[in-house]
Amino acid sequence: MTFGEIRIALASSCREDWNVFDGFPGARAAYRPNVALGLLWNTIDGTGREFDEPWHHGLTDETASRGCVEIHYAGMLVDPIQYVDVDGRRAAIPLPRTRAELVISQWHHDFFALFDSFTNRPGNFDDYLRRPHFTIEPEGNAKGN
Repeated sequence: MTFGEIRIALASSCREDWNVFDGFPGARAAYRPNVALGLLWNTIDGTGREFDEPWHHGLTDETASRGCVEIHYAGMLVDPIQYVDVDGRRAAIPLPRTRAELVISQWHHDFFALFDSFTNRPGNFDDYLRRPHFTIEPEGNAKGN
């Protein structure tokens, strides 16, 4: 699989395409159609570094921490992607372009909608992007995401 094919598989798959294992030393998911593709996630430092930016302050629980989901293929790390667990770990959302520019790419939206379904209550992901007014840009326009 190429990097592009991996991204397509991730963004177009659904929760039922994945075998999810949540346990020590970290949570993992294997892509059922091609088990060489997998995800590994936990907090970056194992404890969840606190995260504090103005855009998440309007949520019910203002507790937020950074995390990282790693995309692996054939045992190799392909892409580590940082995210933020917001609202007391009720949603995992990708880091926006900047603190002031709450922009994510369409691919990041689609991937994190899937990822959020592994770890949180499915169906709330888009609401967590709407509340702080995130913008989703088509893949060709989003820079730095």
